[in-house]
Order: sequence, then structure tokens, then C-alpha cells
Amino acid sequence: MFFLYSVFLVIELATLGGEAATAGMLKKASRDALELMPDASKSEIQLKKAEQELKKLADITDEAADIATDTSKLTGELYERFIQSQQVAKRYQKLIENIDALKPFSSILKGNIGEIKTELHFLTKEWTFGNNTGRFVRLHKHEITDLYEAGRKGIDHVFEFTNPPPKYFVVESKYRTNFTGIPRLDKLVDGTIQMSWDWITDPLRFESALSKADVSRILNAADNELKLVLSKVDQSDVITLYEIDKTNVNNIKRIIL
Repeated sequence: MFFLYSVFLVIELATLGGEAATAGMLKKASRDALELMPDASKSEIQLKKAEQELKKLADITDEAADIATDTSKLTGELYERFIQSQQVAKRYQKLIENIDALKPFSSILKGNIGEIKTELHFLTKEWTFGNNTGRFVRLHKHEITDLYEAGRKGIDHVFEFTNPPPKYFVVESKYRTNFTGIPRLDKLVDGTIQMSWDWITDPLRFESALSKADVSRILNAADNELKLVLSKVDQSDVITLYEIDKTNVNNIKRIIL
């Protein structure tokens, strides 16, 4: 009875999620478990297989319930972006699961690993700002698919918070080993400092990272809706976030979250 109840619960959660990929995954796990159950009593091996399917079913049920809760107030484009962001997060988790074997990291690896870990930090948990609790979705176009791909000279991350304010977070990642304090922001030959408002809103940089619609929304966001953030990732996987003053890039303070 418990098994059948679990199966029906999973299928119900799949329909609540409204996402074809999630529903398909849930139904497949349900079918796999059901197919094993009639013969489960015939041998200990089959019983073990059934138990494994049930555990997989329970894990997926928990995930589906979390997604259903996180997206219960999301609609349209924001809901789609949440699902897409979670899919990117899963690909990133897979991409870095064996990175210790790649040590010592090259500068290219450090840059890409720093960006991936910052992304996972934002996308894989619930956040609270004041009285507002929600999740982040990614707005930027680029996704790292190869840890050895060449670094890009542009904006690392742009996130939207699902329960604003604040609403938009423009984030720069820095991977640092054996380093304490605030990472140094780069300076261009013309004197423009990385993560300054002039640097961020440079048309080539801004529009290469985001859609035109997102660029327009961020440029027209109220002051309390936009945050500029520096993320420091260290070799122990500790991530420290700093807020950058929009009017003075040299005024940087740690965010306690």
C-alpha cells in the first residue's frame, strides 16, 4: 500500500510541476518500480532492485515537491527560466564532480570553476532578503560546457530574484587561492574599473550577455531593485559575497547571508 501511495503521489506532483521533462522523469521511475513489484517476492535480488527503484522514486518525489513549492507563485517566462536554471545547475554539478583530479588548477580552470561554483551557490538554495524569500533564476546567455574553454571578457552572471526587492543581481566571480581580503577588480587601459556602472553598461558587454528585453529592464530598474555583487570562491569552496556601491566601485562591503 505504501508503495502504491508513493507512486500516485509522484504522478500527482509531476502534473503539479507543469514541466514535461520533470513529469516524464517521474512517470518513468514510477513505471520502473511498478514493473519490478509483481516479481519482487520471487528473489532477494529482485527485492533489492525494487528497493533501489523505490529509493530513486522517493528522491525524485522530494525534488518534484521542492520545485512545486518554489514555483507555486511563478508564471510564464519566470517559471520557464526557473526550470531552465535548475537544468543548468544540474549540468554544472555534473561538470565539476571530479575536479579534484585536475589539480593543480590552471588559470583557465580557476576562472571557469569559480563561475560554476558561484552559479551553483545562487541557484541551488532558497534566499531571504528582509522579509522576502525566493529563488534566483539566471538571465545571462552563456553556459560553460567545457572546463577548459577560454575565459570571456565580460559579465559573468546576471540573476533575477523571484520575490523582489531586490530584483536583479549582476555578479562577478573571482577564484582565489591562499588569499584573504577582497579580490581586486580589473582596470581597463582607459581607466574603467570592472563592475563599475560604466563597465557593466557598455553596450557591447551588456548586450552580449543579455537579451535586449533584459537589458532594458535592468537599465530601468529602481535603485533598490539592483545589486552589484563580487563573489570570491576560495580553494576550500568557501564563497564570500561582497556588495559593490553602484556610485563608487571602490566602496565594497561584505554581505552577511
